[in-house]
Amino acid sequence: MTTTIAPVSRDHIPELISSFDGPKLGEDERAALTDFINASVSVFSGIVDDKVLCIWGLIPPTLLSDQAYLWLHTTPAAIEHQFILVRRAQIEMKKLLVEYPKLVGHCEIGAKQSIRWLKWLGAKFSKGDGVLVPFVILRQEG
Repeated sequence: MTTTIAPVSRDHIPELISSFDGPKLGEDERAALTDFINASVSVFSGIVDDKVLCIWGLIPPTLLSDQAYLWLHTTPAAIEHQFILVRRAQIEMKKLLVEYPKLVGHCEIGAKQSIRWLKWLGAKFSKGDGVLVPFVILRQEG
């Protein structure tokens, strides 16, 4: 089994989105994902045996900011490989937290797999608003 977590070149993003392993994205989902990608300073993919299982990126509010918004899109097949993907993502996360010591975001309250994934990456959750729950991941000093 070959697992890769790596930055994605902007030139390869359209083919990456079309090659997701799982249900194809609807028009609204594709548009939202494209907006997130276009706003991101960094985009990463998680690939197992040539199947794209997840993609995520960072959107800082300004170029000089020390924090960024973390977004993540996974396919149902990512569950089968969640432990190796999380372990690889933890390694990348340590690198990203050097540049952005604070990562923020939100997750759907009922998205148990996403919440578990984010907790493994160090996320601390606040009280949600009924639909979304905010989280923060802080760089660990020391």
